[in-house]
Amino acid sequence: DLDGVVTRTADLHRAAWKQLFDEYLERCPGTAPFDPDIDYPSYVDGKPRLMGIKDFLASRDIVLPQGEPGDQAGSPTLYGLGKRKNRIFVSLVEKKGVAVYPPAINLIKSLRQKRIKTAVVSSSRNCQKVLNAAHIAKLFDLRVDGNVSKALGLAGKPEPGSFLQAANALGCKPGRCAVVEDALA
Repeated sequence: DLDGVVTRTADLHRAAWKQLFDEYLERCPGTAPFDPDIDYPSYVDGKPRLMGIKDFLASRDIVLPQGEPGDQAGSPTLYGLGKRKNRIFVSLVEKKGVAVYPPAINLIKSLRQKRIKTAVVSSSRNCQKVLNAAHIAKLFDLRVDGNVSKALGLAGKPEPGSFLQAANALGCKPGRCAVVEDALA
């Protein structure tokens, strides 16, 4: 996994989700605000963006239409809020940069020195931007992210399809692979 395992972007995601939901919930007086310590791991972490939005809003008894991929960022649809969250996150990556977890980087480098293939699997469609911002893209033989999953019609994490795709693309049997993941989902 990328966010929270290799890169310290979980904090950027938490901040982006908080900003998004706080902005939206201003329209819903009396609704409990987004609590990044409780709501992030419970409803959005490790899930595709639209599913996270839907699940969090359901926790507040709010139902929005899915909308269309062309919805404007911030529109009161799942797609609209998803686009707004993405813009917030990308802005945070550009402003703050991306830190890594040194023990994870050391492990990946050690595996590569032993000629063990490595892949990064992420639900994020910003995976390549994050890898580039952290200067670690070359540490992976393969990337299976939200863009690849969408193109191949794979269900996003927590479904196993993206991990299985990575194993197959690397020419490895799934039972001979190890996965490092932090999301409760």
